[in-house]
Amino acid sequence: MQSTSVPARREVTPLELFFDLVYVFAIGQLSHQLLAHPTWTGAVQTLVLYLAVYAVWAYTTWAVTLVPAEDPRTRRMLLAVMLVGLFMNAAIPRAFGDAGWVFVVTFLLIHLGRTVWLLRVGLDRREQEHWRRVLVWFFVAAPFWLTGAAADGGARLVWWAAAVLVELAGTLSAHPLPGRRLDSRQVTFAGGHLLERGRLFMIIAFGEAVLTTGAALTAAPYEPMTLLTAGVALTGTVALFWLFFSRSEHIVRHYERTEAPYGRGAAASTASWPPSPE
Repeated sequence: MQSTSVPARREVTPLELFFDLVYVFAIGQLSHQLLAHPTWTGAVQTLVLYLAVYAVWAYTTWAVTLVPAEDPRTRRMLLAVMLVGLFMNAAIPRAFGDAGWVFVVTFLLIHLGRTVWLLRVGLDRREQEHWRRVLVWFFVAAPFWLTGAAADGGARLVWWAAAVLVELAGTLSAHPLPGRRLDSRQVTFAGGHLLERGRLFMIIAFGEAVLTTGAALTAAPYEPMTLLTAGVALTGTVALFWLFFSRSEHIVRHYERTEAPYGRGAAASTASWPPSPE
């Protein structure tokens, strides 16, 4: 197999942004889930679903830093994940109801399938070792997901929360296995590309928030309260945009100076700062 090597800086392709639309759709679905269940239990349910969906997006985005989107194999993988992900995200509002199996089966199909795909595309020895360990951690979490899908009510939430915690622990600890460690500074990783993907995704997400506010304003009667709430919503979106992008510039500068781009890229993709080196 041919070894894959990628530069630290690559242009984000239209296909990658097209792929992101399915996960911007997921943000709206998560919002509907929380609005339909405005309780502490509903908030925890939404958090668990968010972490699962975010993991799908982040690991798929990470995969594209290793095998560029210009590669036909990567294009096919992205389109497949996009298609399956659409069904997964559509199931979000009913994931704790009658669509639990739809959510879990599509989630595991993406997570496990994409990782197996990465192990077959010609990564170098160190990267293959890392992704084998990632696959082991995903398999450890899978029984929790499946048991939760077979359970009802609060039991499903407990099992799925345990699955999310297992996967999150693996991500934050760099997927260790007994007696097997890697030095992350020696692993090829296009962290700059991952950072740019995250920034562009947020632009799309903020744009969706503006469109939603505008659509709601169009359909509502023009009364003082309508104008006030629309103004507050738009002001909040602008404030979040400013806060995110002022911080993201700092992260980009830090990445350009760091001696461990792999670890810093992982930090950016999981919003942790910083993870432990492998």
